[in-house]
Amino acid sequence: MGLGAIAAGVAFAISLLPSKYGDLDRMIAAGQLAPAEAQIAERLRASPEDSGLLLRQGHVLAARDDVSGAAAAYEHAIAVSPSLASNADLLRNAVQWLSGPPPDAVQSLWRESIGKEGLPALRMRRRPKAASCDGTPSASASR
Repeated sequence: MGLGAIAAGVAFAISLLPSKYGDLDRMIAAGQLAPAEAQIAERLRASPEDSGLLLRQGHVLAARDDVSGAAAAYEHAIAVSPSLASNADLLRNAVQWLSGPPPDAVQSLWRESIGKEGLPALRMRRRPKAASCDGTPSASASR
């Protein structure tokens, strides 16, 4: 067996392992915010710089409409792990917060943490919708 086959086998085996955050992701997706928040807080006491936990803390706070708290958690997560600036869920929340006058915390999140990583998400937000089935521009595309 070649080295490439061994590496592929190891990668496949790792993909079958349960995610470190799978239980939290399931709770958040199911709207079980209180138990998710409690578990995140408990785990953060043991690992205060765990960027995955900080990211999920931001998701829970965003689901609770605590924009300032979520933005602060996201900023902390990105400070620990800059690659999280392109996390799809984080960007979806941050773009949504721009639909109205953004609080200072959201402006800081975009300016200090997300930066250029979030430009594709902003471009998608501003892209006009496609033409309707009959070929005429939709109302939103003509704005």
